[in-house]
Amino acid sequence: MGLDMYVYLVKKKNGMSEIYPSRDRSGDFDDIEKMDQEFQYWRKHYALNHWMYELAKGKGFDGCYEAFNCIAVRLTEQDIKNLQHAVEHGGVKAFESEKDPYTEDQAYQDYRFCERALKTLKTKTVALYYLPWR
Repeated sequence: MGLDMYVYLVKKKNGMSEIYPSRDRSGDFDDIEKMDQEFQYWRKHYALNHWMYELAKGKGFDGCYEAFNCIAVRLTEQDIKNLQHAVEHGGVKAFESEKDPYTEDQAYQDYRFCERALKTLKTKTVALYYLPWR
């Protein structure tokens, strides 16, 4: 077990929510149709997960950090730009711990994700960050 984190692409439709609870750990959601391909995968990236948790709180998630599990968070173009800025200016690194430092490799992977996501979100897709943890 561990911290496996994904971004999936889904078809954009009107009236999309910001937060989606999953029916189970499969990543299946009642209101959205997941595309077959995952867009991004991270393993044990605690600093980024905490950044995403703070984003989810700003979008209305009212659970504690431990409850941020089997939840999908819609990532808008502005969210991705904010993440890119956070990567460049230490905003993700701020969530590192002594046990789980934010490495240069993680920062590079995060920045590349932002670049790819910004190009992809120009189409009719939406990115959903998903954490099937625990």
